[in-house]
Amino acid sequence: MKRGPFDSFSVRAWGALAALILGACAGPGTSVAAPPIPDDPAVQSGQIWVEEDGGEAVLAFDTFGQAQAGSPAILYLHGWCENRGFWKPTASGLQEEWFGVTVDLPGYGASPRAGAGQDPIAWAARLAIFARSMHDGPWVVVGHSLGGVVALETVRALQETGHASGAVVVHSLYDPSRKFDQQTNREFANSLRKDFPGQMRAFVDALVPRKTTGALSDWVLAQMQATDPVVAAEGLSTLESYDLPQCLKAIQVPVRAINAKMRSTNAAANRRLIKNFDVFILDSIEGSGLDLMLQDPTGFRVLLRRALGEMQTASH
Repeated sequence: MKRGPFDSFSVRAWGALAALILGACAGPGTSVAAPPIPDDPAVQSGQIWVEEDGGEAVLAFDTFGQAQAGSPAILYLHGWCENRGFWKPTASGLQEEWFGVTVDLPGYGASPRAGAGQDPIAWAARLAIFARSMHDGPWVVVGHSLGGVVALETVRALQETGHASGAVVVHSLYDPSRKFDQQTNREFANSLRKDFPGQMRAFVDALVPRKTTGALSDWVLAQMQATDPVVAAEGLSTLESYDLPQCLKAIQVPVRAINAKMRSTNAAANRRLIKNFDVFILDSIEGSGLDLMLQDPTGFRVLLRRALGEMQTASH
Protein backbone atom coordinates (compact mmCIF):
# COMPACT_ATOMS: atom_id res chain seq x y z
CA MET A 1 0.00 0.00 0.00
CA LYS A 2 1.28 3.42 -0.89
CA ARG A 3 1.41 5.77 2.09
CA GLY A 4 1.81 9.51 2.35
CA PRO A 5 4.11 11.38 4.73
CA PHE A 6 1.49 11.55 7.47
CA ASP A 7 0.00 8.07 7.01
CA SER A 8 -3.46 7.17 5.77
CA PHE A 9 -4.88 3.68 5.61
CA SER A 10 -7.40 2.10 3.26
CA VAL A 11 -10.00 -0.54 3.95
CA ARG A 12 -8.16 -2.86 1.56
CA ALA A 13 -5.09 -2.70 3.78
CA TRP A 14 -6.74 -3.85 7.02
CA GLY A 15 -5.70 -7.50 6.56
CA ALA A 16 -2.04 -6.80 5.90
CA LEU A 17 -1.98 -4.07 8.51
CA ALA A 18 -3.46 -6.33 11.17
CA ALA A 19 -0.82 -8.98 10.49
CA LEU A 20 1.86 -6.40 11.24
CA ILE A 21 0.24 -4.66 14.18
CA LEU A 22 -2.29 -6.72 16.12
CA GLY A 23 0.34 -9.00 17.61
CA ALA A 24 2.56 -6.13 18.72
CA CYS A 25 3.22 -5.52 22.38
CA ALA A 26 3.84 -2.23 24.12
CA GLY A 27 7.39 -3.23 24.98
CA PRO A 28 9.33 -3.68 28.22
CA GLY A 29 9.16 -0.86 30.72
CA THR A 30 6.17 0.76 29.07
CA SER A 31 3.52 2.31 31.31
CA VAL A 32 0.32 2.62 29.31
CA ALA A 33 -1.53 5.84 30.11
CA ALA A 34 -4.93 5.74 31.69
CA PRO A 35 -7.51 7.44 29.47
CA PRO A 36 -7.40 11.23 30.01
CA ILE A 37 -10.06 12.47 32.41
CA PRO A 38 -11.86 15.62 31.15
CA ASP A 39 -12.71 17.12 34.56
CA ASP A 40 -9.62 18.50 36.27
CA PRO A 41 -9.89 21.61 38.50
CA ALA A 42 -6.24 22.47 37.84
CA VAL A 43 -6.92 22.93 34.13
CA GLN A 44 -8.12 26.31 32.90
CA SER A 45 -10.60 25.81 30.05
CA GLY A 46 -12.33 28.21 27.73
CA GLN A 47 -13.27 29.23 24.21
CA ILE A 48 -11.92 32.08 22.17
CA TRP A 49 -13.20 33.72 19.00
CA VAL A 50 -10.52 34.17 16.36
CA GLU A 51 -10.82 36.22 13.16
CA GLU A 52 -8.35 36.47 10.29
CA ASP A 53 -8.82 37.92 6.79
CA GLY A 54 -12.58 37.92 7.17
CA GLY A 55 -12.65 34.32 8.47
CA GLU A 56 -13.77 33.31 11.89
CA ALA A 57 -13.44 30.37 14.23
CA VAL A 58 -14.30 29.47 17.81
CA LEU A 59 -11.55 27.41 19.41
CA ALA A 60 -11.99 25.38 22.60
CA PHE A 61 -8.83 25.07 24.68
CA ASP A 62 -7.26 24.11 28.02
CA THR A 63 -4.22 25.72 29.60
CA PHE A 64 -1.62 24.04 31.81
CA GLY A 65 0.80 25.89 34.07
CA GLN A 66 1.62 29.59 34.07
CA ALA A 67 3.00 31.63 31.19
CA GLN A 68 6.34 33.29 31.87
CA ALA A 69 7.35 36.43 30.02
CA GLY A 70 10.06 35.68 27.47
CA SER A 71 9.91 31.90 28.03
CA PRO A 72 8.68 29.52 25.35
CA ALA A 73 5.20 28.03 25.57
CA ILE A 74 3.84 24.88 23.93
CA LEU A 75 0.78 24.66 21.68
CA TYR A 76 -0.47 21.07 21.35
CA LEU A 77 -2.44 20.06 18.25
CA HIS A 78 -4.28 16.73 18.02
CA GLY A 79 -4.59 14.32 15.12
CA TRP A 80 -7.34 13.20 12.75
CA CYS A 81 -10.66 12.38 14.48
CA GLU A 82 -9.15 13.27 17.85
CA ASN A 83 -9.43 16.19 20.30
CA ARG A 84 -7.41 18.15 22.81
CA GLY A 85 -7.88 15.45 25.47
CA PHE A 86 -5.27 13.29 23.71
CA TRP A 87 -2.60 15.78 24.81
CA LYS A 88 -3.77 16.17 28.41
CA PRO A 89 -1.34 13.68 30.02
CA THR A 90 1.62 15.28 28.23
CA ALA A 91 0.63 18.89 28.94
CA SER A 92 -0.14 18.05 32.57
CA GLY A 93 3.18 16.22 32.98
CA LEU A 94 5.16 19.20 31.68
CA GLN A 95 3.19 22.06 33.23
CA GLU A 96 5.72 22.68 36.00
CA GLU A 97 8.34 23.40 33.33
CA TRP A 98 6.35 24.68 30.36
CA PHE A 99 3.17 26.68 29.96
CA GLY A 100 1.03 24.60 27.61
CA VAL A 101 -2.19 25.04 25.67
CA THR A 102 -4.20 22.21 24.14
CA VAL A 103 -6.77 23.17 21.52
CA ASP A 104 -9.55 21.50 19.55
CA LEU A 105 -9.06 22.11 15.84
CA PRO A 106 -12.14 23.47 14.02
CA GLY A 107 -14.78 20.76 13.65
CA TYR A 108 -13.23 18.52 16.30
CA GLY A 109 -14.00 18.18 20.00
CA ALA A 110 -15.78 21.28 21.27
CA SER A 111 -14.67 23.60 18.45
CA PRO A 112 -17.35 24.13 15.79
CA ARG A 113 -16.48 23.89 12.12
CA ALA A 114 -14.94 27.01 10.58
CA GLY A 115 -15.94 28.52 7.27
CA ALA A 116 -12.61 27.64 5.63
CA GLY A 117 -13.18 23.91 6.06
CA GLN A 118 -10.08 21.86 6.82
CA ASP A 119 -7.47 24.08 5.25
CA PRO A 120 -4.25 23.72 7.28
CA ILE A 121 -2.93 27.09 6.09
CA ALA A 122 -6.11 28.92 7.12
CA TRP A 123 -6.16 27.04 10.41
CA ALA A 124 -2.52 27.96 11.02
CA ALA A 125 -3.15 31.66 10.50
CA ARG A 126 -5.90 31.60 13.12
CA LEU A 127 -3.91 29.43 15.50
CA ALA A 128 -1.02 31.88 15.30
CA ILE A 129 -3.37 34.70 16.31
CA PHE A 130 -4.75 32.52 19.09
CA ALA A 131 -1.26 31.66 20.36
CA ARG A 132 -0.12 35.28 20.46
CA SER A 133 -3.28 36.19 22.40
CA MET A 134 -2.41 33.57 25.02
CA HIS A 135 1.30 34.34 25.33
CA ASP A 136 3.25 37.14 23.67
CA GLY A 137 6.48 35.18 23.57
CA PRO A 138 8.07 32.30 21.65
CA TRP A 139 6.07 29.14 20.91
CA VAL A 140 6.91 25.52 20.20
CA VAL A 141 4.05 23.89 18.31
CA VAL A 142 3.61 20.15 18.88
CA GLY A 143 1.35 18.25 16.51
CA HIS A 144 0.30 14.61 16.16
CA SER A 145 -0.49 13.07 12.75
CA LEU A 146 -2.80 15.53 10.93
CA GLY A 147 -1.95 18.01 13.67
CA GLY A 148 1.67 17.71 12.58
CA VAL A 149 0.83 19.35 9.27
CA VAL A 150 -1.03 22.13 11.04
CA ALA A 151 1.83 22.51 13.54
CA LEU A 152 4.33 23.08 10.74
CA GLU A 153 2.11 25.66 9.08
CA THR A 154 1.46 27.37 12.43
CA VAL A 155 5.20 27.67 13.09
CA ARG A 156 5.58 29.08 9.59
CA ALA A 157 2.93 31.71 10.43
CA LEU A 158 4.46 32.48 13.83
CA GLN A 159 7.84 33.08 12.20
CA GLU A 160 6.41 36.15 10.51
CA THR A 161 6.02 37.91 13.86
CA GLY A 162 9.09 36.42 15.55
CA HIS A 163 7.07 34.12 17.83
CA ALA A 164 8.30 30.72 16.57
CA SER A 165 10.78 28.66 18.58
CA GLY A 166 10.31 25.28 16.88
CA ALA A 167 7.99 22.46 15.87
CA VAL A 168 7.70 18.89 17.12
CA VAL A 169 5.72 16.50 14.93
CA VAL A 170 4.61 13.13 16.29
CA HIS A 171 3.87 10.08 14.12
CA SER A 172 4.69 12.33 11.16
CA LEU A 173 7.30 13.19 8.54
CA TYR A 174 8.24 9.57 7.89
CA ASP A 175 9.01 10.53 4.30
CA PRO A 176 8.14 14.05 3.08
CA SER A 177 8.98 13.13 -0.51
CA ARG A 178 6.05 10.72 -0.87
CA LYS A 179 2.67 11.83 -2.15
CA PHE A 180 -0.74 10.85 -0.89
CA ASP A 181 -2.53 8.12 -2.80
CA GLN A 182 -5.75 9.89 -3.79
CA GLN A 183 -7.55 6.71 -4.78
CA THR A 184 -6.82 4.99 -1.47
CA ASN A 185 -7.85 8.05 0.54
CA ARG A 186 -11.09 8.45 -1.41
CA GLU A 187 -11.99 4.79 -1.05
CA PHE A 188 -11.49 5.02 2.69
CA ALA A 189 -13.52 8.26 2.82
CA ASN A 190 -16.37 6.53 1.00
CA SER A 191 -16.23 3.63 3.46
CA LEU A 192 -16.45 6.12 6.34
CA ARG A 193 -19.61 7.61 4.87
CA LYS A 194 -21.19 4.15 4.65
CA ASP A 195 -20.24 2.82 8.09
CA PHE A 196 -18.41 5.36 10.20
CA PRO A 197 -18.63 3.54 13.58
CA GLY A 198 -17.49 0.25 12.05
CA GLN A 199 -14.58 1.77 10.15
CA MET A 200 -13.42 3.66 13.24
CA ARG A 201 -13.51 0.42 15.21
CA ALA A 202 -11.37 -1.31 12.56
CA PHE A 203 -8.97 1.64 12.52
CA VAL A 204 -8.47 1.64 16.28
CA ASP A 205 -8.36 -2.16 16.56
CA ALA A 206 -5.50 -2.16 14.06
CA LEU A 207 -3.50 0.78 15.37
CA VAL A 208 -4.25 0.90 19.10
CA PRO A 209 -5.11 -2.78 19.79
CA ARG A 210 -6.98 -3.46 23.01
CA LYS A 211 -4.94 -6.59 23.75
CA THR A 212 -1.86 -4.42 24.33
CA THR A 213 -3.31 -1.07 25.44
CA GLY A 214 -6.36 -2.14 27.46
CA ALA A 215 -8.80 0.62 28.40
CA LEU A 216 -6.84 3.14 26.38
CA SER A 217 -8.05 1.50 23.18
CA ASP A 218 -11.69 1.82 24.30
CA TRP A 219 -11.17 5.48 25.18
CA VAL A 220 -9.52 6.26 21.84
CA LEU A 221 -12.35 4.52 19.98
CA ALA A 222 -15.03 6.47 21.86
CA GLN A 223 -13.31 9.78 21.08
CA MET A 224 -12.85 8.99 17.39
CA GLN A 225 -16.39 7.70 16.93
CA ALA A 226 -17.68 10.99 18.41
CA THR A 227 -16.25 12.88 15.43
CA ASP A 228 -18.65 14.21 12.79
CA PRO A 229 -18.34 11.72 9.88
CA VAL A 230 -18.40 14.60 7.38
CA VAL A 231 -15.46 16.23 9.15
CA ALA A 232 -13.63 12.88 9.22
CA ALA A 233 -14.06 12.35 5.47
CA GLU A 234 -12.95 15.92 4.75
CA GLY A 235 -9.86 15.36 6.86
CA LEU A 236 -8.71 12.55 4.59
CA SER A 237 -8.87 14.64 1.44
CA THR A 238 -7.67 17.98 2.76
CA LEU A 239 -3.97 17.18 2.24
CA GLU A 240 -4.21 15.61 -1.23
CA SER A 241 -3.09 18.83 -2.92
CA TYR A 242 -1.14 20.23 0.01
CA ASP A 243 2.45 21.25 -0.77
CA LEU A 244 4.41 19.94 2.22
CA PRO A 245 7.93 20.51 0.79
CA GLN A 246 7.13 24.19 0.23
CA CYS A 247 6.19 24.56 3.88
CA LEU A 248 9.27 22.69 5.13
CA LYS A 249 11.63 24.80 3.06
CA ALA A 250 10.17 27.96 4.58
CA ILE A 251 10.71 26.91 8.20
CA GLN A 252 13.81 28.46 9.73
CA VAL A 253 13.46 27.15 13.29
CA PRO A 254 14.28 23.61 14.47
CA VAL A 255 11.91 20.76 13.62
CA ARG A 256 11.97 17.48 15.51
CA ALA A 257 9.99 14.30 14.81
CA ILE A 258 9.10 11.71 17.44
CA ASN A 259 8.15 8.43 15.77
CA ALA A 260 7.84 4.72 16.44
CA LYS A 261 10.32 2.23 15.02
CA MET A 262 7.89 0.13 12.97
CA ARG A 263 8.30 2.45 9.99
CA SER A 264 11.66 3.95 9.20
CA THR A 265 11.89 7.74 9.04
CA ASN A 266 13.67 9.15 5.99
CA ALA A 267 15.89 11.62 7.85
CA ALA A 268 17.90 12.43 4.72
CA ALA A 269 14.80 13.48 2.79
CA ASN A 270 13.72 15.67 5.69
CA ARG A 271 17.14 17.30 6.02
CA ARG A 272 17.15 18.19 2.34
CA LEU A 273 14.07 20.30 3.01
CA ILE A 274 14.39 21.42 6.63
CA LYS A 275 17.19 23.67 7.82
CA ASN A 276 17.45 22.05 11.28
CA PHE A 277 15.90 18.56 11.58
CA ASP A 278 16.31 15.47 13.71
CA VAL A 279 14.16 12.46 14.58
CA PHE A 280 13.82 10.61 17.87
CA ILE A 281 12.48 7.05 18.00
CA LEU A 282 10.36 5.84 20.91
CA ASP A 283 11.77 2.32 21.04
CA SER A 284 9.20 1.02 23.53
CA ILE A 285 6.44 1.18 20.91
CA GLU A 286 6.47 -1.89 18.67
CA GLY A 287 3.29 -1.03 16.75
CA SER A 288 2.19 1.75 14.42
CA GLY A 289 3.05 4.68 16.68
CA LEU A 290 -0.42 6.21 16.54
CA ASP A 291 -1.04 8.03 19.85
CA LEU A 292 2.39 6.97 21.10
CA MET A 293 2.28 9.84 23.62
CA LEU A 294 -0.52 7.89 25.34
CA GLN A 295 0.90 4.40 24.85
CA ASP A 296 4.16 5.29 26.63
CA PRO A 297 3.67 8.70 28.26
CA THR A 298 6.83 8.56 30.36
CA GLY A 299 9.09 7.59 27.48
CA PHE A 300 7.44 10.12 25.22
CA ARG A 301 7.99 12.98 27.66
CA VAL A 302 11.68 12.09 27.88
CA LEU A 303 12.03 12.55 24.12
CA LEU A 304 9.86 15.67 24.06
CA ARG A 305 11.97 17.26 26.79
CA ARG A 306 15.05 16.45 24.73
CA ALA A 307 13.55 18.10 21.66
CA LEU A 308 12.49 21.17 23.66
CA GLY A 309 15.95 21.44 25.19
CA GLU A 310 17.59 21.43 21.76
CA MET A 311 15.24 24.18 20.64
CA GLN A 312 16.11 26.32 23.63
CA THR A 313 19.82 25.83 22.91
CA ALA A 314 19.33 26.76 19.26
CA SER A 315 17.55 30.01 20.22
CA HIS A 316 20.44 31.25 22.33
